[in-house]
Order: sequence, then C-alpha cells, then structure tokens
Amino acid sequence: MAVAAVEERDRVRALQLMEQAMGQTKNEKDKDAVGRFYMEFARMWMGQRGYSEAWRLQYLTDLTKLPDYEEGYGYGGRGWDYYPGSQTTGAPVDEDGNPVFHKLPKSYQEAQSDGERWRWMLLQAVEMSPSLENEALYTFAQFLHNQFGVQTMRYYGAFFGRLDSDDTKKDESGPYDLFGLKEDETIARLATGIKRFTMPDEFNYIKIYSKIAESEKSYWGEQSLNALAGIFEDRRQYDKAADYWKRSIAEYDPGPDNYKEKKVDQILGNWGQFEPIMTQPAGKGATVEFKFRNGKKVNFVAHEINIPQLLTDVKDYLKSNPQNLNWEKINIGDIGWLIVQKNQEKYVGKEVAKWSLDLKPRPYHFDKRETITTPLQKAGAYLLTATMENGNTSKIIIWLDDTVIVKKQLDKAGYYFVADATTGKPLEKVN
Repeated sequence: MAVAAVEERDRVRALQLMEQAMGQTKNEKDKDAVGRFYMEFARMWMGQRGYSEAWRLQYLTDLTKLPDYEEGYGYGGRGWDYYPGSQTTGAPVDEDGNPVFHKLPKSYQEAQSDGERWRWMLLQAVEMSPSLENEALYTFAQFLHNQFGVQTMRYYGAFFGRLDSDDTKKDESGPYDLFGLKEDETIARLATGIKRFTMPDEFNYIKIYSKIAESEKSYWGEQSLNALAGIFEDRRQYDKAADYWKRSIAEYDPGPDNYKEKKVDQILGNWGQFEPIMTQPAGKGATVEFKFRNGKKVNFVAHEINIPQLLTDVKDYLKSNPQNLNWEKINIGDIGWLIVQKNQEKYVGKEVAKWSLDLKPRPYHFDKRETITTPLQKAGAYLLTATMENGNTSKIIIWLDDTVIVKKQLDKAGYYFVADATTGKPLEKVN
C-alpha cells in the first residue's frame, strides 16, 4: 500500500489561511492579540524548517497554489524535525561558503525567502505588542544559537570530545580554540564543515541574549541568563559561565533542586570523578583514571567486596525459583550500582588500603586526568572511594582477576580454555 506525505501540502494550506487572516487584523483594536497572531504566524513559517532543516528557509514558498501530495517516508515523514541543536547536516552556507543569515525585509511583499518572512513576522509581533519584544528576541537568538553555537561541533563525535577533555595540549590557540573565542566569534559546524567566523551584531546570539538579560526582570531575562551560562560552559570559559549562573540566582532564584547553585559548584568547587575501567589482571597494582578540577588534594580508601556473600545471595535467589527474575539481584557486574544506589553495604568488607595524593589542577577550572596507581594486588573486587578535599566523593568498583575463561562454541559442544590472567598460560585440573 502506497503512503502519501501531506506535511508540505498542509503547511502551505495553513499559511494561506494565516495570510488571509493577516489582512483582517488592520482594524483590530486588541493589539496584544494581533501581536500573538504574528508570533504564531512566525512559528508556522519556521515549522519543519528549524534546526535540522534550516536550509529550507532559503526558499520562498509559493502560496498561490497548493503543492501536490508527495511519496511517504514512513514514521516521521520527510519533515521530521529534531530537537533544538540536533541538526545533522550543519548550518546552510551560500555559494561562497559563508553562513546564511536571514535579513529583515522592508515589507512582507519584499521578502526574498521564508527566513526573511519569519523575521518580518517577529518584528510585526513586537510592533503590535511591545510586551512581546523579549519573547521575539529570545526566539531569534535561540535559532541563531542552535545554528551557529560551538555545541554544533558535537556532531563530529570524537573531535568535539578532544576539545572537551584533552588536558595534554600545550598550545591552546588555533582555529578550534574555544577558550580564546571573543563574544563576537564562534566556531560552528556548517554544511561545508567546521568554520571559525565573526558573527555580525544583528545575528550575534550572545549580544541578543545579553540585551534581553539587561532589560526589565522577566521570564525571558532568566532564560537568557541561563542560556548565556550554558554558552560559556560550552566555550570552556567557565568563570563567565559561573558569573551568569550566580547572576541568575541573585536576580531570580536557584530553581528546582537548587540546579543553578549546583552548576556553580560544579564549575568553581573541588570536584573529582573516576573514569570507567575494564577488569585488570591481579598482581600488577591496579590503576584507574581520575578526572578532577580545582582541588589540590584527594583521599582514597579501598574496601574488599565480599564476593562469596554476593555469589551465595545470587545462588539462593535463583534456587528460590522466582516467578519473575529481578536482574538487580543476579547481575554481579553491577555490584557497584547496588552498593552506591541501593545501599547494599553488606557486600562491603574490611578496609585494605588508604592513601592521599596531592594534585596540580589546571587553570581556569579546566578538567585534568591523572592515572592513579593503587596498592591493590590480590585477586578480587574492591570498592575504591575518592574524596576531594573540601569537595565531592566518587566511587568505583575495581575487579582484579587471576583467572580468565575463553569459550568457543563448537558443533553440539562448547570448548573452554582457562588460563592465568597475567601470563596467559593454561591452568590444569580446573573445576
């Protein structure tokens, strides 16, 4: 059965009706209502053309005729739009490779693209109802940020990750230097690749957000301060980010669960966290990667995990023949989650090691990684806890193996190879 896509046809028909209604607003006395009408009209022009498909805003939709039905594309259709900032193709560029900005036309009739029509609608909303100015500016700034913010580089995967966490670089300058970005500069993923460029004042989302934040106290002012804090976090300019979070708290409130206060503490406070690790061979002194910022000292404590008790509990649970298996009770690999999240302290045994380490944090609240060599040698599982001096606590489970088992499926049978975890030599008479 053939499937037809009607999104574009429905969109054009809706815009036709809105255009007709626009002619009936001239004598309307309720200017606030007219302003809201234009805000909705602007939203409809942006519909299915924002973020992931912003290149469509370069077209000038013909409203004199309805487009034909199109071939369907299954769930979501051709016009499926992603969440803000999730574009997959990069922001559109002109024939010279420069980012496309949508200028403000002198009139609706003189608009050269849907993007210009969208901007004209936002302007009309403000002219009809000045109280909508901050909302219209925020809408414009949010679009620009999602198109041209440095977070767009995340879709290059590992590339953005290196910018985020590489603490070995000596030279922080260059075309991908986030920390050195001026407020009129950005580095964004465009359709032709990553590019560093200067944002014109009219399209500088930082300047627009700042203008809203400097105006009278309002919901949009708070949202703009929060947006600025996030922007400077992405730019690795953490002092500025913390200042905006503090200002948002002072002028408004910390928000639910003191979210903003936690953000400030994450930037300025002493913070450390273990990185995920694989199982390691016993007898070599286990190592673990530790990421931290700001703090100058960390204290470590290691406790044995009572593996026999854990295995006994798993066996007893399985022997009880439960009607529905609770995977929390049988997933031995998640013992750390059970201890930290479920308070299963009965599996934590005696303390086996305790030591401290002096740290040398990077400047400007940047993250740094240290490879921690532990005194843990004996095979087994250990709960390692790190407490930053005047900071947070992080925990991780370290598994040390003296034996490994390799299984290979054969025809109607299985082949098992049991070896020493360090040397790889086979072990005899293993039950």
